[in-house]
Amino acid sequence: MVTSRRVGYSMARLDTELFDEFLIGTFDQGQVREYARRWCTVVCEPDDPPVESTARGFLESGRPIADLRVNPLMFAFICILYQGRGTIPHKRPKIFRQCVELFLHRWDGKRGIGSPPANLDLVELALSYVAHALLTNRQYRDGVTEDQFST
Repeated sequence: MVTSRRVGYSMARLDTELFDEFLIGTFDQGQVREYARRWCTVVCEPDDPPVESTARGFLESGRPIADLRVNPLMFAFICILYQGRGTIPHKRPKIFRQCVELFLHRWDGKRGIGSPPANLDLVELALSYVAHALLTNRQYRDGVTEDQFST
């Protein structure tokens, strides 16, 4: 399996003789509930409350950001943030900042990829801004080009 963002993919397509192409769309509310239930099934410990009540509580705590949950990748990040912190931030900037922190500090650090930039606060601020713009501006729904990103 190979994954890619839509932006730029047409310039470097995979051989369709070897790969089938699929586009992941947005979740409807039923899919959000099912994803949450399955996610809780995987991460819940035996002495935790029942999966159904844990999933319900998780979804209820994320009600203020329900619109972000329809994006499968963003919802996966929200689940990871909840698992690591036990809460879901209700303000978008905090969610985006925690996602950036997840990438820059934890994942890359665990994999030994590079070292954090000298001024990490500026990088986090810039990436948070980009993430917010991508998720809230319809113009960027399908992504941004390199030229759009650099302006």
